[in-house]
Amino acid sequence: MERHRFIRFVAVGVSNTAITLCVYWITLDLGLDYLAAGAVGYAAGILNGYVWSHNWVFQADGSFALVTFRRYLCVQLTGLILNTALLNAAVEWLGIPHAPAEAAVLVPVVAVTYFLNARWTFRPESATELDAGR
Repeated sequence: MERHRFIRFVAVGVSNTAITLCVYWITLDLGLDYLAAGAVGYAAGILNGYVWSHNWVFQADGSFALVTFRRYLCVQLTGLILNTALLNAAVEWLGIPHAPAEAAVLVPVVAVTYFLNARWTFRPESATELDAGR
């Protein structure tokens, strides 16, 4: 089961990365600042990721669960902060061009957010524990 879940996570990660990068590059072309473009791209990835992670990767019980969504948003906010900090460092300190910098920083951000989602957000008892008032 864990192997199948990881393969599904990788597939969702590929789609999130593609969506994040496409939105990032489009918003850059539209004249948005690179950090704002990174945030907009990342937000698009968040929406895609929740739907696919909830329904397919972690196969969470039931339909939309507010507790799970809140946890997912916390993890993704952590990822967004990490993404923005690493993107800024890559561009400003290392002199990497905007687009390759965004592609490079996604690797550690994806690793961190998967770990947090697998161990906290979508663990089987997470939604039922908190929905029951515990």
